[in-house]
Amino acid sequence: MAYYRAPSSSSSSASIPVPTGYDYEVFLSFRGPDTRATFTDHLYNVLKNAGIRVFRDDEELRKGEAIGSKLLKAMTQSKISIPIFSRGYARSKWCLEEAVQMVKCMEATEQVILPVFYDVTPNQVQYQTGDDYGLAFSDHTKNYSSDTVKEWRSALSALGKLKGWDLTVPNCVVLSPYRSILTKGVIWFIILPKTRSQGELVQEIVSEVWKQLNKPRLDVADHLVGLDDHVDEVMDLLDMGIEDVRIVGICGMGGVGKTAVAKFVCNQLMDQFEHCSFLSDIREKSLQPNGTESLQRQLVFDILRQKHKEIPNVDRGKSMLKGRLHNKKVLILLDDVDRSEQLSNLLSDLYYYAPGSRIIVTTRNLNVLDESRGDRIYRVTELNQDDAFLLFCKHAFRQNFPISEFADLSWQIAKATGGLPLAIEVIGSYLSAKLQEDVWREALDRLRKEPSVQDRLRISFDALNHDEREIFLDIACLYAGTDYRVLVLMWKACGFSPASTLQDLCQKSMVKIGDDKEVWMHDQIKDLGREIVHQENYGEPGERSRLWRHEDAIEVLEYEEGTSKVKAIRIDHGLEEAETRFRGQTFEKLTKLLCLELGDCNLEGNFQRRLHRLKWLSWHGHTPLNIPSDLHLRNLVVLNLSKSVVTTDWSGWSSVQVLKKLEVVNLTGCRQLTGTPQFSSFPPIKRLILDDCYALAVVHHSVGYLTTLESLSLKNCCSLERLPEELGSLTSLTELVVDGTLIQEIPASTGMACLKTLSAKWCKSLTRIPESIECLKKLQRLLLNHCRSLRDIPSSIGELQSLEELNLSHTSVWHLPYSVGNLINLRMLDISHSPVRTLPCFLGKLHKLEVLNASHCQSLAGSIPFELDSLPSLRILRLDHTGVTEIPSSIHGLFHLQTLDLRSCVLLRTLPELPFSLVNLKVTCRSPGSAFLTLSSFINLKQLEILGCIRLTEIPENIGGLSRLKELSIGDCPGIQSHPLLPSSLRCLRLSGLSSLESLPNLSNLGKLSSLSLTNCPRIVEIPGLKDIVSLRTLRVSGPLANLNALKNLTSLSYLSVDGCKFKRLPDLSELKGILHITVRQCRNLIEIQGFSSLRMLRSLSISDCTSLPMLTDLSGLKLLEMLNISGYKGMETLPDLSSLRKLKSLKLGGMEPTAFIHAIRELASLEIIDISSSRIQMLPDLSPLLELKQLKLHECQQLKQIPELTGLSSMEILDIYKCEAVVMLPNLSSLSKLEQLKLHCCKKILQIPRLIGLASLQILHIQGCGKIKLLPNLSSLSKLEQLKVRDCKQLKKIPPLTGMASLELLDIYRCGAIEVLPDLSSLRKLQQLKLRYCEQLQHIPGLTGLTSLEILEVSMCQALVMPEWTNRGREENIPGLSELASLKVLIISFCPGIVQLPNLSSLCNLMS
Repeated sequence: MAYYRAPSSSSSSASIPVPTGYDYEVFLSFRGPDTRATFTDHLYNVLKNAGIRVFRDDEELRKGEAIGSKLLKAMTQSKISIPIFSRGYARSKWCLEEAVQMVKCMEATEQVILPVFYDVTPNQVQYQTGDDYGLAFSDHTKNYSSDTVKEWRSALSALGKLKGWDLTVPNCVVLSPYRSILTKGVIWFIILPKTRSQGELVQEIVSEVWKQLNKPRLDVADHLVGLDDHVDEVMDLLDMGIEDVRIVGICGMGGVGKTAVAKFVCNQLMDQFEHCSFLSDIREKSLQPNGTESLQRQLVFDILRQKHKEIPNVDRGKSMLKGRLHNKKVLILLDDVDRSEQLSNLLSDLYYYAPGSRIIVTTRNLNVLDESRGDRIYRVTELNQDDAFLLFCKHAFRQNFPISEFADLSWQIAKATGGLPLAIEVIGSYLSAKLQEDVWREALDRLRKEPSVQDRLRISFDALNHDEREIFLDIACLYAGTDYRVLVLMWKACGFSPASTLQDLCQKSMVKIGDDKEVWMHDQIKDLGREIVHQENYGEPGERSRLWRHEDAIEVLEYEEGTSKVKAIRIDHGLEEAETRFRGQTFEKLTKLLCLELGDCNLEGNFQRRLHRLKWLSWHGHTPLNIPSDLHLRNLVVLNLSKSVVTTDWSGWSSVQVLKKLEVVNLTGCRQLTGTPQFSSFPPIKRLILDDCYALAVVHHSVGYLTTLESLSLKNCCSLERLPEELGSLTSLTELVVDGTLIQEIPASTGMACLKTLSAKWCKSLTRIPESIECLKKLQRLLLNHCRSLRDIPSSIGELQSLEELNLSHTSVWHLPYSVGNLINLRMLDISHSPVRTLPCFLGKLHKLEVLNASHCQSLAGSIPFELDSLPSLRILRLDHTGVTEIPSSIHGLFHLQTLDLRSCVLLRTLPELPFSLVNLKVTCRSPGSAFLTLSSFINLKQLEILGCIRLTEIPENIGGLSRLKELSIGDCPGIQSHPLLPSSLRCLRLSGLSSLESLPNLSNLGKLSSLSLTNCPRIVEIPGLKDIVSLRTLRVSGPLANLNALKNLTSLSYLSVDGCKFKRLPDLSELKGILHITVRQCRNLIEIQGFSSLRMLRSLSISDCTSLPMLTDLSGLKLLEMLNISGYKGMETLPDLSSLRKLKSLKLGGMEPTAFIHAIRELASLEIIDISSSRIQMLPDLSPLLELKQLKLHECQQLKQIPELTGLSSMEILDIYKCEAVVMLPNLSSLSKLEQLKLHCCKKILQIPRLIGLASLQILHIQGCGKIKLLPNLSSLSKLEQLKVRDCKQLKKIPPLTGMASLELLDIYRCGAIEVLPDLSSLRKLQQLKLRYCEQLQHIPGLTGLTSLEILEVSMCQALVMPEWTNRGREENIPGLSELASLKVLIISFCPGIVQLPNLSSLCNLMS
């Protein structure tokens, strides 16, 4: 299947009609005869293909309209104008009028002007000189008034002064943005560092436009075309309308574009998920020491947004993933998986994720995926010849077609690449700068001779200059994934020009820079670089320039086989059983070594000034690094001590102080570092990285001496409570990151005037932003999301005129200061999940605002108090799950708005007319009014959700004209009685809660529909045209359907859910060869289901509450079945023979007779989950053969008296017993070493709980309604327990000591009326919630003082708890330490008559209620 498809590049091709009032982002001003068919056409199409709305007259003008007014209106509405000054520009009246208007817009609205001087110089434009401009104005003075000519001259003079792209100058200098002296506008420009082709110039211009528009550009390869087809195919397989958990694999050879498709799909879906994760390069990362554990830890952080402690091993990581991610709805992208165990280590059991979760896997190895498990697979193949040719042209010529003299060669080269997109991109980028026929023919000859991908890519490497080769090989062998800002410092010290070289490598598609500033290289290109180094000398590693393989590096150093050719050596961390030490003699011959990564090896002995050329030194050892006294690292630039045992008192700090050229110090993950060293004698470093130093509590005040420091990162230093005031003297600091620390206030002073990024996310103790933040005049990004204790923002924030992004989501900020309206450059404001009550009127002053997110602001109510068209740049507006009652009619003027989310706005009365630019529209509204009358004008609409519109009576007939609509959801609209014909573009249709809908339109035209959900529509008895929707993969129906006879035609169906239908028979299912999931429930008239035995791909089968259906008899053909649920049969005495279900993992049985179960589990050795409910079974059989059993749930088995011994079930993770009222005792649990959850609810006859020694993995212990339990066992060995709930245990007299429970976060004791005293709580340092309710005899709460993490304290109905009236001279508290709980946010004390008055709580600055 083709991966790229070319859009028409012809300038005369018809464009989509633009609705009245539609405006643009970029206006092109040009003289048609000069450049329309050449440069302007190229620039226009590249801008348009990049998703930028661009205006040019011959594309946008409608017949019969006055050209002048239309052009001037479009220019006024645009954010950026690009005048293309050509020789004939000054002869056009309209061009000159446009120039006048541009200057006016620049002065009035700060419109950005990016001039291009095509074939005239800036001086000719500024002074109107030369044969072209001089003569033109000589003629103008004869034909126009002097005032008009004067205005034109003035405009050209102003624009000619602006710096831009001068195509007449062969070599130019890079300059910086500046503010025009003559105008108020901010004028940006880029002058290229060297001669470039027009194609490269266009790319530079587009990049600058993207930067100015601040578009959230997807991190996918440029020049992708035809991507929609592939995205649609993958989206069909993902089938978001179904609430199951599924894996979709994207397979293909390296370089074919798997990751690009996957990323694009994920970006489309992210809004639907709260929990998302992208793990890249799994193949390579999993080979690194502790690589899998690191990936597991990253997955937990991405989903939960909180750092997790170190994972000791892979198995513990799998267990932790299940516990932490249990019941989370996730979107996970696993990139470049090459072994099935990688999937099992990162995903574990899919059953643990919440329904609706989706996992996307890219892989070259098809065997990684398991179609029998239900994995869907999409195969990406090489390009066909036409698409390969188009893609080549895009890279070689920066347009959709070749120049004429290279047309034939282009076709042949594209064919010779074999259709691999990566090879085409690299070869095309290489040849784009070499438009000589002999070079192209030489490349073609090599391509024809070189069959392998690497050989084809080698052509581009051979064309690199010396600096480009060196940096390319460094990245390929050593530095892929490293922050390029660190690498640039090292390469610059090596004598390279790294900034321009990296830019060139990016232009040649050899290297990319990621969103997190890391250098990235495709693994095929990385393999090429490593093979090139291997070829330097296959047999002698010591003769190669770079050694990155651990075995090669150790061999060369241990046997002293190094030579002067070696420039870099890496020893992996953690691969040596014992510490290896190297003496100075080892490095005798390594005279040109620039980079040394020691892993956990060490140095000793006499070095005699060896390694003096070293620029980069890394060490990650478990013993202190020894720096010999005669090791003079005078040229060292980067010192990386991450994940080492370095401490504050490390003796090596004195050696660091003399490294006068040192610029980067990386101490990430130094767990023993409690404080930073003194910096007073430090060299002038530029970057200091202290991320994940969990014990770091002090940043030494001498940090103020680091006046050259540009970046300071303290991310996840979770013991750090304050920052020194001396940070204010860091005059060069541009980036400060303190995410995840315990700081309560951020220092800000005039000395930090260069700061551009301030990130303090997840600082749970942060309570205050100082007024002095106004000093940060250059601040562009202020990120405060998830700072739950932050309640106010100072008014001085309005002084931050450079601020572009402000994130206050998940904070306690309830109002925004008026001064926010002064943030004239703000582009993104996120206040989602905060208690903000109103959208202040001053937000209407934020003319550059593009994203306003107030999602889930549940206190937000009333109408929007400003006219929305005052936000002309707004693209995304999210007001879902708020109390908004009215949307102003001015929203129709938001011509850039693409996403409007008004879901669950249950108080919203009506909708005004909406802008036609919308792509995604989600609405809950009582009565949409006239908003949908013009629905056919929403030509860009792809997703439409109409939910809870209770007064909506009809769907407009013109909905069928929405040719781009792919997803339509209509729910809980009881007034809708009929439904019009639907657009054939639909892929997903969901209709629910339409109680008055009597009929559906014929659906036979929906040839692309993959998902159909029809639920709770009680009057629908048939689905017209269902048999013709052969593309359907998911069908969910409920209600009084007369039949589903069309099922036999739906041969693509993979998911079928039938709920509450009235028919008696399902048709023969034997034709549904690919079906994976079947659910049938509450079909009480159903008496027959045919064809089960033929469904050999079936993965899950659930039949419940179908009371007339006879027991299924033959399941022998379901060899791949993993989940079976049979419940709701009255008096179920026998089960079908299950012995052939060798892959069955989950068995749920309800309403079972005593004899049925024993037969059921025979030979089911793969069982992982047993769930028995409402059964009359009296005894369970021996479960010891079920070695894979992980969950045992017994609910409402009233006659069950005994649970068998669980010895040998070492995989057991969850034991859940509920309302088994005849059970008297539990078996010995000590062998369940992996048990994570133990829940005993309403087991009234249990007298005691067995010893819990040996339950090293237990995280949750719930004991509820066990009224005869008087004592709990010793709990002190449960070091990983996080939740302890004891409820309704009325005879329980005491809680045992809790010492040793270092992980406990929740202690909840409820209705335990016999408890008089609690054990000492002071050792529970991680306890966050303490709830004591209805404990009538409780008298004392000892040890509150030690609960430093306590956030919620609730004491209710504890009538014996006595606290004397507290006065300044009164007696001590009976709740000692209450006023010392610094982290306390919620305090609830109710119906405790002994507590008359609380102590002074003014010191509890986090307290909210």
